[in-house]
Amino acid sequence: MQKGSISKRKDGRFMGRFRSVVDNRVICVYAKNKYDCAVKLKEAMEKDKEDNYGFVVEDNNFTLGQWLKYWYERYEKPRLKPSTALGKLHIIEAINKTGYGSKKIANIGEKDVHILLDKTDSINQKERIHALLINAFDIALKSGYVRINPFAIVNKTTHKKKAQENTDALTKEQEQKLFDYLKATRSKYYNFIFFLRWTGLRLGEALIIEWSDIDLNGGYISVNKALDAYGNISTPKSEKGIRKVPIMNALRPVLEDMYKLNHTGRVFGWITRNGFAPAFRTACHNSGIGHQRPHNLRHTFGTRLYEAGVDLKVIQSVLGHADFSTTVNTYVNTDNTFMLNELAKANWHTFLKLTHICQSIWHIVSTHIFTFWAVRISPTAYFTPKIASIIDFFDTQAIYRKSRINGLRHKYGYNKQKLTKIGVLTILFHDKNHKDTTLTHQDIV
Repeated sequence: MQKGSISKRKDGRFMGRFRSVVDNRVICVYAKNKYDCAVKLKEAMEKDKEDNYGFVVEDNNFTLGQWLKYWYERYEKPRLKPSTALGKLHIIEAINKTGYGSKKIANIGEKDVHILLDKTDSINQKERIHALLINAFDIALKSGYVRINPFAIVNKTTHKKKAQENTDALTKEQEQKLFDYLKATRSKYYNFIFFLRWTGLRLGEALIIEWSDIDLNGGYISVNKALDAYGNISTPKSEKGIRKVPIMNALRPVLEDMYKLNHTGRVFGWITRNGFAPAFRTACHNSGIGHQRPHNLRHTFGTRLYEAGVDLKVIQSVLGHADFSTTVNTYVNTDNTFMLNELAKANWHTFLKLTHICQSIWHIVSTHIFTFWAVRISPTAYFTPKIASIIDFFDTQAIYRKSRINGLRHKYGYNKQKLTKIGVLTILFHDKNHKDTTLTHQDIV
């Protein structure tokens, strides 16, 4: 049973305290005498048992259904958009239907996790239930209601998605097949699919776009609202979702043609989410590109921007992602052709770099060979025109040293001397009569 205590403070007042069965925090009440304090303590404890969400909890023994309801109302609902919160509530209802809603959370173990998840056939629903229970039990663990989080022990990758559930971007070939099919069948969704492909908008954002949001002269589309799965109008997914998307050149003529027919209200007001999604899947299947989701068009838009060399931070801004890692890890997929081209570029740059390194090594080696021969072995070596041409081949620069030239001019009577430098030693001279000249180490250093 829940217990409380009463003690007398130094100021003469009495303090009653107990630990809440809801969030495990200590709650205190105060009174001038012990009797009043006991009354207040009892009232506070009774009130605490009522969690304000319609159920009574005894001795911290939450059932799974009770805890999920309390967790949802206290921690999730206040911070989430209405549509997102409603989605969480539907998941909680699905969990309660499995029969585990009446089981005490303190008694749920790893074995129960597998049994609970196996009661759901849908792979996506399993992942949603698993993720929700991990978060809910994290709070229960921090509050001291459970000793471990059994849902965190089970790896999410245990439940793998089916192969046909593709989340990648469409390749250019798949794009071509899809739009060729839509054009050949005169699909009423052609313009809408084309719009999704060239804007990267989420389905809910595209459905609610109005002509007042499109500035054909300015060249951008203002995204400031979204239509959720239940038909409610709300703000975009995050603050970053409120953005301006540029009108791409490929999309402009399509919008201009549509504008001539109607330019008031919603651009695609006649399309519903429930009607479009199955029609899109059918079109993808009939065009031979396999199972695809409308959201894959958003991935495709981001990937094509990346392949065109657009900076990732710009892509993040256009797509409206709050987290940069989402752009990099989820929305940018490259096909084999693009990767091969990029690798070819990398190989070519590597080849050029290696060539430059080899030239530098050859230059250093040849310089040291000639320098060692000219200075160490034969400090008075005689340079023939043939050797001079070889040295000139590996030469890096021709320089003039005024002070040095003046001294040599007086010594040898030169009118002009062109000194060829290799490394740090000047080792070649030509006189005014183009005769070969013998120089000593002292003359050239």
